[in-house]
Amino acid sequence: MPLAAGDPVYSALLPGWVGESLRNSSVGPFSTTETLLQSITFNAHPSARYKITALQSIQSSVAGDLIRVRVRYVTGTGPVSNTNTEIMSQMPNADIAGKGQVLPTIVTITGLSGDITVGVFAVRESGTGNITAYGDARQTNVLMVERV
Repeated sequence: MPLAAGDPVYSALLPGWVGESLRNSSVGPFSTTETLLQSITFNAHPSARYKITALQSIQSSVAGDLIRVRVRYVTGTGPVSNTNTEIMSQMPNADIAGKGQVLPTIVTITGLSGDITVGVFAVRESGTGNITAYGDARQTNVLMVERV
């Protein structure tokens, strides 16, 4: 139904930036424990679609390790954990020991309402090295939410 003059426009449904989390410190080292790298909480409207973008620099101490990166969410006010709903998973190969690679992860979610906390997690899927999600003042990792 088209809008008529005087109809309210709900900004919760308009496309645009919702929020972002910036991390400029390292997380780790860790290996076989799925570890939270970064999270963000936002208020979702059930009719809106949200794009989650994560840019994380991840490395292993051993070349050839496989690193599992997951995006998970939880509804309500509790913190997100490695047992919450998974909405995206990918597994890059650590090509060179000790050399970080920026891993872009993009996924959309819809049909959620209220407070939503989204988190990016990593774990060594196979291999023998220690995983570090690198960050410093010149290497900022980003977790961003947009309405699309």
